[in-house]
Amino acid sequence: MSSLPSTTENSLGKRTSNKQPPAAKRRALGDISNAATVPQLQPKSTRVPVATRERVRPTNPTNDIDFEFKDDPTYCSEFVDDIMAYLFETETSIEEYYKNQADINERMMAILVNWLVEVVSYFNLTNCCLFLAKALVDRMLASSANMQRDRLQLLGLSALFIAAKFEDSTPVTANKFSVISDDTYSSTEILEMENRILQELQFFVSIPTQPQFLERFLQAACYEILDEYLKMRICKLAQFFSECSLHYGKLSQYKPSMVALSSVVLALHTCGCPSWTPTLSKVSMVDPQNLTLMNCVKNLFDCITNFPAHLSASRDKYFVDAVPPLPCTIPALFRLPTKKF
Repeated sequence: MSSLPSTTENSLGKRTSNKQPPAAKRRALGDISNAATVPQLQPKSTRVPVATRERVRPTNPTNDIDFEFKDDPTYCSEFVDDIMAYLFETETSIEEYYKNQADINERMMAILVNWLVEVVSYFNLTNCCLFLAKALVDRMLASSANMQRDRLQLLGLSALFIAAKFEDSTPVTANKFSVISDDTYSSTEILEMENRILQELQFFVSIPTQPQFLERFLQAACYEILDEYLKMRICKLAQFFSECSLHYGKLSQYKPSMVALSSVVLALHTCGCPSWTPTLSKVSMVDPQNLTLMNCVKNLFDCITNFPAHLSASRDKYFVDAVPPLPCTIPALFRLPTKKF
């Protein structure tokens, strides 16, 4: 006689069954389909295209070049105007010091700068080291008389030794500078010249140089340019033109900001862009018809067009052969007015 399923009565008076549900049947391996065990994969999303050369800039209602970096604490956008105002106030120019030197001429200085460019590249120092070293050499020659030509290389080497301590995170030792000069000067001589420079300049070493202005001017000049490749060409050309100015003694009579601004103007003109923009005028606080700026652009243009072929360190550094050559004329906006007789 078969047993009946047991029943119980719950609190509501309803009868419920205690019979357990039948156990699931164990399926054989062949009965298991892929669809039952493998979850359905979602279709792959469309592949994101490679970034184009043009970038999209966030909406900037005030046309402020620092708008993109306002939330970046490392950029210090709230202090950048005060920093630039301080640099404009403290920068100085150096008169032609060759009048005080009977044994040193402009050609020797050009050779020295070309060699310093090679040393900076060899030790992977920053450009600020090069420009500060050249400024120290110029100030030293302007303040002291009768520097012997056989001590000129030692002067440049010691100036770069000082500049590396200020601008580079890992300064080069005096022994390495001695080796790079083919042991022409010992480390003791380098340290003695360093002491002489510091005593002559009264330890006033840190001064504004071109790279500090050049970075800001390039940011303003390239603000309206969305083509990243074109922007890179403009920056490289401006840096090359700025470095070429170190070889030309006449450009030391202009303030570093004026030479940096002239380099940006010629770089824009070389790449076929407008050589002047309202944003650049606002940041530099210079009018394009400023006579000093027009003379500086002309002198820098003459320096670049007549640049000696044997001084190739800067050309090799910036691969200037890969960029378009300088036009035959300077921008029309910066041409000096012709004299009428």
